[in-house]
Amino acid sequence: KQPENQERREQRNGPPACPGEPEDLTHSPAGLIHRPSALLPCGGASIAWPPKPPGAVDWPMRIVVAGGTGFIGRAVARRLAAHPEHSVVATSRAPAAREHAERVAIVPVFAGDMLSLSRAFARADVVVHAIQFPTHPVEIPARGWTYGEVDGRGTEGSVEAARRAGVRRFVYFSGAGAGRGRPEPWFRAKDRAEAAVRASGLEFAILRPSATRRYRRSGQ
Repeated sequence: KQPENQERREQRNGPPACPGEPEDLTHSPAGLIHRPSALLPCGGASIAWPPKPPGAVDWPMRIVVAGGTGFIGRAVARRLAAHPEHSVVATSRAPAAREHAERVAIVPVFAGDMLSLSRAFARADVVVHAIQFPTHPVEIPARGWTYGEVDGRGTEGSVEAARRAGVRRFVYFSGAGAGRGRPEPWFRAKDRAEAAVRASGLEFAILRPSATRRYRRSGQ
């Protein structure tokens, strides 16, 4: 039997450890190898594995912005639509009553509804999750418009639908102050949502913006 070359051995077993790094690195389901922050001789806290074939790129991509007709989601979808190589989809509770930028398709989705989420996320490479109930920050429990239902349970449903659909990356809009175990309903819901994202096995990013405001220019 001929000895394996270095490249083939790394493809099978993963990359060699960095100098001073333990050999028993943990491989996540997303194919990432997380290196301890104190050991950065290889140029970063995490590296993608296995490596992509030469010339492989991440685009064109199909990107679904859940909540893409809301305040933040609409801005995100419009920025993405400025890149014609991508296919951009925005979800909405009432798509017929919404207008959007050119090149942004609108599909109906309800937070926590697995059927509509699964249809929207089909063939998506990335999901950007920016769903929020319309009366935020005033909760209306009778209509299901609460942080627990929309931010908590709704995000859990979106994560599960994305996982089943084979989505590669999940980007979640959380909020400043989340992740600290605070008792307020908004923070509890965000913590619950973040936990679902982290446990999903998908590549993910969690954003925690502070106050977000809209500025209108003259004539717009």
